[in-house]
Amino acid sequence: MKLYASMIINGSDGWGDGFPAMWFSEYLFSKNPDLLIDLYGAGNAGSALTLASMLKYEIMKLMYSDLYASRSTSRNAENVSKFTDQKKFDVTFFSLNRIRNAIKLIGKKPFHHSTYIEKPPYISKWLFKPPSPTSYDEILLTHHNHSETGLSWASPPLRDSYYGGLLPPISVWRRDVPLPRIRRMDLNSELLNIMLNEGFKPSMPELKRKVHNELLILPERYVCIQLRPEDTGPLDLQSPTRNSLSGQQYATWANKFAAKCWEKWQLPIVYTSGFIESKKIETIDASRLSLWAKIEAHRRAHYSYVAHSGFGMIVAVYRGLSDVKLLNPSSDGMYRNPPVILFSNVHDKIPSKEYTASSPGWVDQFMNWHIDCNDAMQP
Repeated sequence: MKLYASMIINGSDGWGDGFPAMWFSEYLFSKNPDLLIDLYGAGNAGSALTLASMLKYEIMKLMYSDLYASRSTSRNAENVSKFTDQKKFDVTFFSLNRIRNAIKLIGKKPFHHSTYIEKPPYISKWLFKPPSPTSYDEILLTHHNHSETGLSWASPPLRDSYYGGLLPPISVWRRDVPLPRIRRMDLNSELLNIMLNEGFKPSMPELKRKVHNELLILPERYVCIQLRPEDTGPLDLQSPTRNSLSGQQYATWANKFAAKCWEKWQLPIVYTSGFIESKKIETIDASRLSLWAKIEAHRRAHYSYVAHSGFGMIVAVYRGLSDVKLLNPSSDGMYRNPPVILFSNVHDKIPSKEYTASSPGWVDQFMNWHIDCNDAMQP
């Protein structure tokens, strides 16, 4: 049995969208060691975009205009269209923007996880480009019910026939492409089921030497903080922010929070994003570390504080859901991905025997989750 899994979906998705494919691969291999899993390990958040892939996307949109046009019926596409109409950008602006974006991509080396970690033992082969679907018995779908996720440079104009979510990247783009069996594992609800109900804990991959060298700046004991002055929202601009405080209010609070952390732990404060302005406490700027170095920095920390973000979820998972506190959460945005129940200071009021997620992928049981938002602003 041969399965294809991908850490990249549409190419513009966040890091929290990609890692569940790796975790599900390990879980499936633990259940069936004879399963051969090929993992497309490209990076998220546009980090794997190249000039060639950008040009291919533009050409494919012209070649398969009927397929791409059919995607415009989604609420996400309609809202994006309204937003651009309101801004009244003209064709010249878009052309100049595309030229600027293309120039930035010249000579860019695309992100791939194999640069930073060894191939995990549950992976049969790293993939460096989308494969042909005919080479596999199954394709893993982590976004099958995320019907409002928009197309981008890496995604074929094909959607899951049952739920309407995106397929992972494949090499063949046409309406009648033959697909193998589909294995659906929602990146949110299924992750909760295997971790909280089955007790599965993904293992930390073996880091390459270059990552270990980055980590030499860290002291033996420290506290780690992920700062996020602004939350990135979805394209439709309607979902609420996941931050309680943002902008200058956040910056003022973050400096006071770091001082309180120092008072509580009496340990150096390592921050992996943002900035802490203080001469009274010992801080270490780790914001320029690579992604995997930042993950490991949080994993090693005496205690970890993270934002409601994909990176925060990744940290929580690799810390085994232990001593990782959700910071600065917005009560209005608690339902948004990733599921906040993974953080140490969020609890199920009614433990769920099975977690489910409805389109557009929100976990149905989020109303059962409780967090003290005042406490979440303190160390």
